[in-house]
Amino acid sequence: RGLRISRDIRHTVPAPYHARLGQFAGQVNRHMSYDFLVPGIFLLQAHVKPDDTPDDDLSQALCTRSCQALTPETAGSTHYFFMQAHNFRTDDATVTEALYQSVVQAFEEDKRIIEAQQRLIDLGGADVPPMKPIAADLALVQFRRLIDRLIAEEQMPQETA
Repeated sequence: RGLRISRDIRHTVPAPYHARLGQFAGQVNRHMSYDFLVPGIFLLQAHVKPDDTPDDDLSQALCTRSCQALTPETAGSTHYFFMQAHNFRTDDATVTEALYQSVVQAFEEDKRIIEAQQRLIDLGGADVPPMKPIAADLALVQFRRLIDRLIAEEQMPQETA
């Protein structure tokens, strides 16, 4: 019960942190797969590797996996759990710590925005206009539609046999 969005970026320069961690000599291919699962699980699998390797060869790839789980506490608060794993330079604790700090930094940035949005919702009550998605929100729009459909189905009277 969910949806998967995948994205490939081929023949591109590595991001600075990929270049540093993977020591890539040239262009790379990047792949990201996002799973949005009901009720509130987000799974991300990503890798970056030299662009001259076959698609199924991950022997030189920097691979990461992430899981984020959200569970509501109240109408205006949510518990958020996350983890991230990687398959490269696992013998170097500074790499693991740097990756962890980058995830925490991104989370803190998101948290500030989400909390500001919640304050606006709380101030506006029933008068809050609906969110206006942008093109980058397509997966979230699809997930919200899925949630709405599942809620509607759950609220339908059940036929008895």
